[in-house]
Amino acid sequence: MKKLIGIGLLLLLAVAFAGCGASQEGNEATGDSTAPLANPPVAPAPGRGTASTTVGGHEMTIDYGRPQLKGRDMLGQFQDGQSWRLGQDQATVVQVGTDLEFGDTRVSAGSYSLFLKKVSSDTWHLIFNSQTGQWGTEHDSSRDVHEIPLNLGQSDEKVETFTIALAGGDSAGSLTVSWDTLTLSADFQVAG
Repeated sequence: MKKLIGIGLLLLLAVAFAGCGASQEGNEATGDSTAPLANPPVAPAPGRGTASTTVGGHEMTIDYGRPQLKGRDMLGQFQDGQSWRLGQDQATVVQVGTDLEFGDTRVSAGSYSLFLKKVSSDTWHLIFNSQTGQWGTEHDSSRDVHEIPLNLGQSDEKVETFTIALAGGDSAGSLTVSWDTLTLSADFQVAG
């Protein structure tokens, strides 16, 4: 029995030394024994989401970051007059394939960054900004081209992950933002 245990220990040590040798060889291939491993672990990319629809035969797409509440009251922290990137990380971008009307406001086909502005405790506006490709916190308000009032609603269910939804049809559609128990929406139609 002792002989079997001794052989088992020798095999265990041999495997351990072989593993160390392989690890060192991997680093020696770079010419530096202190160099990091060739394939270090990579952190996952932050969550992104896409909302899309077809309205009047034209595509409308929104690309946005999807933060999570994690027990916070995110939208409740905003002061009147403060705007937000409507997501996380890169600015939220909408691509509109045809001219649309949000009430009396005509939004021309094209690409825009979207921001959310708190006007008062129960009034929020959706801002269309002509600059795209910037980090979300880089809001140049001098490039705001449209400010659309949003309809405020409350949901019975809490939405943990920030969500934007689009719905469309032959000539009209809607945009809805949901987070926590708050919903903000706007209806639009193909410009006539």
